[in-house]
Amino acid sequence: MDKYTIYWHDRSKNNAGVKAKEDTVSILRSMGYTILDTPRSRVFKIVYVFFIYRFIIKRLKPGILLLQFPSGSPRLRRKLIELTKKNKSIRLVMLVHDIEAIRTKKGEREKKSELACLKKADGIISLNSKMTAYLKNNGISAQITELEIWDYINTNDYVKFNGYTKSVCIAGNVRKSQYLSKLRTLNKIYVYGPNFDKNKICSSSIIYKGVYTPDDLSKHMFQDFGLIWDGEYVDTCKGEYGEYLKYNNPHKASLYISSGMPVIVWKNAAIAEFIVKNEIGITIDNLNNLDDLLESVDETKMSKLRENTKKIGKLLREGYFLKRAVKKMERKLM
Repeated sequence: MDKYTIYWHDRSKNNAGVKAKEDTVSILRSMGYTILDTPRSRVFKIVYVFFIYRFIIKRLKPGILLLQFPSGSPRLRRKLIELTKKNKSIRLVMLVHDIEAIRTKKGEREKKSELACLKKADGIISLNSKMTAYLKNNGISAQITELEIWDYINTNDYVKFNGYTKSVCIAGNVRKSQYLSKLRTLNKIYVYGPNFDKNKICSSSIIYKGVYTPDDLSKHMFQDFGLIWDGEYVDTCKGEYGEYLKYNNPHKASLYISSGMPVIVWKNAAIAEFIVKNEIGITIDNLNNLDDLLESVDETKMSKLRENTKKIGKLLREGYFLKRAVKKMERKLM
């Protein structure tokens, strides 16, 4: 059985979504997948999808083609899927990064269009059990395996800790972290990422550290915990970004863990189950309690969390979770 994956080049570089897709391609390449490369420019992408890909897909030998979903604009994505399905000897597997219908609360028309694409898959690699339930509740009948957490190719040294200072790291697009304007803590909060507005910050405990590429960021991290929390509010995660944590696997979790940094995560986030099960962090329901939570962690507990996190971080660096999910899917479709 031959194995293929489409390498779709996104325009932006310094964001988690691009890092996740590039790491996926690297891991699949190591598993023997043939990479079907696409052009980088928008115009040539259109030419590729509408005029070139139809000839490529016809020549592929029987096997599996893995498509990272979503890739490209809705129109190009639909065409890619349509052309792929014309080769009846190819089993189409979609690795779901995001479901826009959940994340942005789009209208019924957009939701139906997105689900129509997913329903054409022979197999789906879902992020977690919560996303799997959503897919099944919306009529997806394809074979499904679950990733659990994003792998993170990270060749940097693990974070070096100097005792326990109760410091917290927040990494990622600050646009999703509107709660920072309301957050007040005694302990230091260090923020990394684009769209930081110092005029909206009222606490001197919040310190901005700048923007780095996903591959370089962990070199600049030194805090005790990485925080996973999105939205406008400090008392819970809600709104467009906050609610989405109930279904997705935030890539920042993988950044933290692959760096050896334990996490603090909203207790209702989908990823919280993985964090608790592997004892690599702690959950919180209200950021007003963050200082108390940090105070409750002693050196012994912190040492154990770091030890466990380093073990899971090593697996993330090796691509363990994607390899496991893909191999399970291959067995299901053989």
